[in-house]
Amino acid sequence: MDLLLRMCDRRLLLARRHETFIKSVPILTSLNQYERLTIADALSSESFKEEEVVIREGDEGDKFYIVESGEFKVTKDGVSEEVHTRLKAGDYFGERALLTNEARAATITAVTRGVCQVLDRATFKRLLGPLEEIMRSNMEVYAKYADSVPTGDVDAEGKKEADSDEDED
Repeated sequence: MDLLLRMCDRRLLLARRHETFIKSVPILTSLNQYERLTIADALSSESFKEEEVVIREGDEGDKFYIVESGEFKVTKDGVSEEVHTRLKAGDYFGERALLTNEARAATITAVTRGVCQVLDRATFKRLLGPLEEIMRSNMEVYAKYADSVPTGDVDAEGKKEADSDEDED
């Protein structure tokens, strides 16, 4: 019986920790307490080492990430600089592929050790439905980087073939 009580207490503490975290995430502030508790119960933690790739551009999207700690950079193939401000606690990523059913639009890499709270595709769709329009409007940031990605022929492996008048880095 003691073991069962300890397990329940631990689960309750974890759910409260997740709920507190969710309250700190700007995109989730409009949710009511029931919605926050439901999401808190569904979250799982994933830890990342420095320089570990979290998602890779072109891969199929199956998870939504909310940064709990650490710093993450956003890059795109063919663009030399980062294409978004660094992601930190409270920021999120991975929603585009889940909302549009398209491949990942960018690569996200841990700059420092970090932890993300994660929802799988089915849970994301079920629980974050009320936020879908907000997330879709926030996706406009991706469109502004479309012009910075070089165009040209792509080889069979998905890599851009070098144009004769372009300088290589």
